[in-house]
Amino acid sequence: MNIKPKHVSLSSLYRTCDKLVDNKEAIEQALVERERELFGLGEKIILYDLTNPAFSRDFEGNPCAQEAKHGVSKEKRNDRPLVTLGMVLDEDGFPKTSKVCPGNVSEPGTLESILDDLLLYHPRQPRHTAW
Repeated sequence: MNIKPKHVSLSSLYRTCDKLVDNKEAIEQALVERERELFGLGEKIILYDLTNPAFSRDFEGNPCAQEAKHGVSKEKRNDRPLVTLGMVLDEDGFPKTSKVCPGNVSEPGTLESILDDLLLYHPRQPRHTAW
């Protein structure tokens, strides 16, 4: 498929984003299952990382706009609304789940909801032991 960026409208990108967001959990689950099938990697270590990007211009129509709030920015952009993006990764860097939180939520405040999502959509696989 050879689509030139200049031929893609902003509204079509937003419609595509809406479809992706609506199917986020199913997409993440399918990717996790495929990664397990392909690589058979263990999940011994789970990492959680957060970032909070600021919106740099008018964000009306953006699906994340409802979560954008003024908060403490790591980039010192307290003049712009933020969202907090959280991602859970395994030790090999494969994503397990992600979440968009309001920009004014504290970092510890994101942990409980992401753990709930992780357990709901990515149940722990049975452990294989030699004994």
